[in-house]
Amino acid sequence: MPWTSFDAGDGWFTWTGMPFWVNITNPAGCTWEPSGSIDTSIDYILCPGFNLVSLPVFSTSIVKASDLLGDIDHCSAVYRWKRSVSCASPQSFDAFFSISDPVDDFFLIPGHTYWVNVTTGTTWYPPGP
Repeated sequence: MPWTSFDAGDGWFTWTGMPFWVNITNPAGCTWEPSGSIDTSIDYILCPGFNLVSLPVFSTSIVKASDLLGDIDHCSAVYRWKRSVSCASPQSFDAFFSISDPVDDFFLIPGHTYWVNVTTGTTWYPPGP
């Protein structure tokens, strides 16, 4: 059974910078525009292995996967869901590793979510404006 239905209830607790995925069924995608002031005090406590992080809209110095990989201590890989770039893309991931060829480096989109792999626990403080 697909997970395209919403479970009724009070929802769940979120915090500033909390990364999560939204299943959008419209092939054209959607547009979301945040409003209000931007909280720049975001940090991520990362456990060894895979972690989901959102690239804050204020972290303008992180442009490519290699930038994110270099900014997070002990990070060995950055993954991007291809459909976050285009709904026409296949359902698969792009990956950039510490040993990847520079041609495999991909651009990141502020406000989007990425998987990162860290070899040991660390805290990531996204760079401010």
